[in-house]
Amino acid sequence: MSRSRMFLFPTLVLGALAACSEVPPTATLDPVSLAKGGRTGCNAFVPLSITLADAAGDAVFSDGLGAYIEGVDGVGAHTSNVNGNLMLTVQQSATRRIGWVSTAGTGLSDDRLYTNTHDNPGGDNACGLAGMANGSSGTAAFEFELLAGSTNSKKIIRYGKSCSGSAVSSERVTTTLSADGTTWTITGASGVHCDNGAKNKMVQVGTAGPFSMTLVKSD
Repeated sequence: MSRSRMFLFPTLVLGALAACSEVPPTATLDPVSLAKGGRTGCNAFVPLSITLADAAGDAVFSDGLGAYIEGVDGVGAHTSNVNGNLMLTVQQSATRRIGWVSTAGTGLSDDRLYTNTHDNPGGDNACGLAGMANGSSGTAAFEFELLAGSTNSKKIIRYGKSCSGSAVSSERVTTTLSADGTTWTITGASGVHCDNGAKNKMVQVGTAGPFSMTLVKSD
């Protein structure tokens, strides 16, 4: 992959900081389920191998080191046991990062991305990706936290939510599950780039374009 934005990667890998310890890569809870606190048990933990499409102009792209695989190189790539939401985290990895670009800038995140508030027509909305019927399509909100190193900034790219957290249905990502139930795809068209504003309120600082990712069950 030849991208001008990837010039940051070699420097960041060689001088990678110790990743944050907020969520272990093998954890079965994601930030959404923790925030809701109460619900237990979709029994939906599935280890994944996640590949980003890395198409020209994609707002979410890989670090060029191949698929993100649960438990490999400190990567967490799975669906949450509690609610079936996607969790991809590189917080515990010394080498892996997730690329991003928006109208506000570009970089490599050492944080995480995840889905929430799934809509699975004919399926179980409470259980996220795991609640989808084989061969079906749905939608979800998608959030990508861009924390890098010791920065105090809380940058985040959102699809399906505004920077204030309100729903934006026209910007939700599309989710699909293959007929054999082994492979999900997630695609987004447009999102917003948010950062801390006055009094730590999230404000929009830019917009983000499309992306696509493929999630394959790896167990």
